[in-house]
Amino acid sequence: MSEKITELGLQKSSAKMLKKNSVLIALVGATIGKVGYLTFETTTNQNIAGLYPLNNKTLKTKFLYFATMGLYLKFSL
Repeated sequence: MSEKITELGLQKSSAKMLKKNSVLIALVGATIGKVGYLTFETTTNQNIAGLYPLNNKTLKTKFLYFATMGLYLKFSL
């Protein structure tokens, strides 16, 4: 089953649209600081931060992903 948010639902909620190749960081709960790499465009709620470089020529998203993986211990202190 495939579920999707409508454009109106996106506009009237706190959901955010995230680009393909964004780096995801969990902001709350037991998974705080965990990092993921998005391979498709999607939406998420306020519990996830999506990072994407302003200029993909100077900062590659894969590098950003691996760099943020080292932040987990800083969140869990």
